[in-house]
Amino acid sequence: MRRFALIAILVFFAFLVPSQEMAFAEGGIAWDPQGVPICEASQTQWNIRMAPDGYGGAIIVWEDYRVGEADIYAQKIDENGVPQWTTDGVAVCNATFSQLKPVIVGDGSGGAIIAWEDWRATYPVIYAVRISSDSGGVHPAWSGASEIKLRDVTTYDQLSPEIAISGQGEAIVVWEETDYSDYSIFAQRIEPSGNLSWTGGLPVNTGTVYKECPRVVRADSDNVIVTWQDYRSNNDYDIYAHRINIPGGNLDTNWDVNGSTVTMAGQDQLGPKIVADGEGGAIITWIDYRNNNGDIYAQRISSGGAQVWTNNGIPICEKQGEQKNPVIIRNLSGGTTIGAIIAWEDMRDDPGDIYADGVDRDEPPLIDEEDTFVAGGIGSQRSIRLVSDNMGGGMGTWIENDRKIFAQRRDENGQPVWSIYPGVLVCEGTQVISDVEIVSDGSGGIIVAWEAGVVAGDYNIFAQRVIDDSVTAYASISGRVIRSDEETAITGVEVEAFEDGGLVSSDFTNTYGYYEVTGLAPGTTYEVRATWTVNGIISSVSMEAFALSYSFDFTLEIDYELGTIAGDVSGVEGKYLASIFSTKSKRIGGLSLQKILSPGSGIAFVELEQRGKVIVRVPVEMDGDYSIPNLLPGRFIARAYNGSIYSKPKTVNLQEGRTLKVNFVFGTIPKETVFNYPNPARSGSTTIRYYCGYGDPEAEIKIYNISGELVRGVRDSEIDDTDAPVYKFLWDCRNSSGMEVASGIYMYIVEVKDNGSGESKKVVKRLAVVR
Repeated sequence: MRRFALIAILVFFAFLVPSQEMAFAEGGIAWDPQGVPICEASQTQWNIRMAPDGYGGAIIVWEDYRVGEADIYAQKIDENGVPQWTTDGVAVCNATFSQLKPVIVGDGSGGAIIAWEDWRATYPVIYAVRISSDSGGVHPAWSGASEIKLRDVTTYDQLSPEIAISGQGEAIVVWEETDYSDYSIFAQRIEPSGNLSWTGGLPVNTGTVYKECPRVVRADSDNVIVTWQDYRSNNDYDIYAHRINIPGGNLDTNWDVNGSTVTMAGQDQLGPKIVADGEGGAIITWIDYRNNNGDIYAQRISSGGAQVWTNNGIPICEKQGEQKNPVIIRNLSGGTTIGAIIAWEDMRDDPGDIYADGVDRDEPPLIDEEDTFVAGGIGSQRSIRLVSDNMGGGMGTWIENDRKIFAQRRDENGQPVWSIYPGVLVCEGTQVISDVEIVSDGSGGIIVAWEAGVVAGDYNIFAQRVIDDSVTAYASISGRVIRSDEETAITGVEVEAFEDGGLVSSDFTNTYGYYEVTGLAPGTTYEVRATWTVNGIISSVSMEAFALSYSFDFTLEIDYELGTIAGDVSGVEGKYLASIFSTKSKRIGGLSLQKILSPGSGIAFVELEQRGKVIVRVPVEMDGDYSIPNLLPGRFIARAYNGSIYSKPKTVNLQEGRTLKVNFVFGTIPKETVFNYPNPARSGSTTIRYYCGYGDPEAEIKIYNISGELVRGVRDSEIDDTDAPVYKFLWDCRNSSGMEVASGIYMYIVEVKDNGSGESKKVVKRLAVVR
């Protein structure tokens, strides 16, 4: 037994690093709980688009039917939710006949550039205008008194414009153009003055096959990339792209002359969406039917027009059911593009949920990589919208059951930042919500606009701002409690910070001796105290410390001997950490290990708690053993986690220098018992177990849904008899055709017959599946 004297141990805050952390409260709405009316004019207003104004507000544009035929209207709302222009919006264009499908970008000075499809003449034409920040009227720098035609032709339909900002006060607009024998994609550059850079427009791709759904993004300071769906194979749609040099007004000659291939996989690829990749190229996502139902695929295309990832794209999600309507944003961290975030509507559990996934720019996504569940439940979730939070994560909104809008923020790992599930309720009412749009407010929040009305029509437009309730800068003091002679961590020491006698923050040293006292005000002096217990005696030492100070030492002055808590865990349902090391090539570090050892990870572990906080967590070995050495004497709450559930807590008192044995047992099966575990099945499987005392048993298991339909039949040969007389069957929550079953309640019947005596028994049980 080794003995250490605390008087000889210098416990100090090694590597004491002052830091500034962002402490986020729950998200919340900032404006009128009913939403701010943007337009409540008569008839219908819809097909909204929105752009940030650069000052914490936004400009919203829409189709407006207040006089019967569609016109284009707009409204500006400031950071406080106050509309800035005429009540119910200003008329951007109210020419004769219809103006449709407005698109918008900010002009960099509080105004906007808007383009739309205009039907005032025999053939639809694309028009555009720049509007000012102060009134929504034509911008004073604009050379004309009103909107301009982007390409003057008389026998072609110009349809479906899309827009991207290309510089201060200027934009690139792309559109489809056809006389229904020829089909083209055209582009035009609008200068700040309203002059057009490219006479007659720039043909991006021409020919006699269908070209539809153009999208455009600014790739870098001098180039934009256009993508579209293309029927040139004459069998199905594929995705192509081309790059335009803005100053030269020409197509990039390094790309294929008719556009570089993004994907030419079998069946249709439809509805491309695009973002810049930060290196002059782009990341594109689309709906893919190569597997005969809608999946989500993506591809990165380089600045030279080459496919960077797997040829013809890599699957983002190809689960059962339809995946549709993908959206994509740049994933930004500190202003740098690190990849993209893709979200979509997912019908694997009809009528539809929301899923998302992040893709790294420099590493193609892994095939079969698990996506992130965003929202689901009873009814449908649709119309997902995203913006980056510039910290590797993002904020998003979606519509639930056509009556609610929710918002949630997720971090760089895809985990929700706000604890409220499924997110902040932006709006709820009896009216139908047809669409929603969002933009960043530039301060860590978003502005949300939506259309709501009665089923027969008469939709109006409303807005709301969603924020992190408070974003406050705090100081933190962090370090490590160690033995000075061997750099061995000491656990179970509580570190507290006091101001004027009041406790401000505290922490326990963790498995590696680290602690962090957070929530401190910069520039404030605190009393920082370390407290520990040996043989029931509480001791402490403290000193004053100025927040953001760099070092101070503590000396603990009681002799003690370190102890150990060890034992065995039986009935493990999860994985052992050893198997992770054997299947992963890269080394698992301390922080990664802590992340792996968490409830829900499927890894079995034992943890110790003191004063309401877990101070150490260790994995269970392959043989079921565990050991927690180098513990200060004292009282602990011990628990085991078997990969699915926690054991009951055990209170243990560790004496100085002793080894205390604490065992945990899961899954003891009494005779004549039939049950399944886990129940509910949350991770895609559950094991049905039964005890049978027959000498020559033959069993059959049948699983039914709540409607009484047989979902899965199990023959005797499929049942595991390794541990007889306890038999088990691992059900993968799939039906007899191999398809995943939906969440819900299921009945299962276990019938066992003794071939010797002919006696039989039947037991009916119930289980739940939760996805």
